[in-house]
Amino acid sequence: ATTQVNTSVFYNNGKSQIAGISVGIKPDEANLMYNIKSFMVDGNFDLLKSNPNGIVIGSGISTKMNLKISDNLNLTSSKGINRNFKVVGIFKTNNSITDKTRSYVNIATAQQLLKEGTSYITDINVNVSDSEEAELIAKKIENLTGYKAEGWKQANETFMAANKMRKIVITFVSLTILLLAGFGLYHNL
Repeated sequence: ATTQVNTSVFYNNGKSQIAGISVGIKPDEANLMYNIKSFMVDGNFDLLKSNPNGIVIGSGISTKMNLKISDNLNLTSSKGINRNFKVVGIFKTNNSITDKTRSYVNIATAQQLLKEGTSYITDINVNVSDSEEAELIAKKIENLTGYKAEGWKQANETFMAANKMRKIVITFVSLTILLLAGFGLYHNL
């Protein structure tokens, strides 16, 4: 399990501005959970531990704002806090939405961006050995703690609905092709 603090931000570099989400993490725990280091294309993820002004950005942010390692980036949080960061790493997940909007900072930094204390967190993410049991485990956690908990399917409902629709379309197209091929064969007889 690992805690994190999510905050909506604006990335500012000169006249360029991008809306996104900065995720405050404990670097070692987050890397164990998500293997973030495997997505790094430049820089050093471990610098987040020792640099409170360090930021790891998605490759889409880097491209849109023409940023590279050691460049400065200004963040404006949803609470109106402005802060300058030094780019210490760039990651690429091949999920364009994530790469164009997400960044990682130290959890204490994210708490400061939201004007919150050191006990403030927005999410607790739990890794489970059997992903199909995630919903059941989420219900148990919800009953134990009284806080809202959701499994990965519930948290990604939009993706799951799109995936279901994609399967329906593929099935329909496949059946249509088979039907047309059958008529073609029948016609040739």
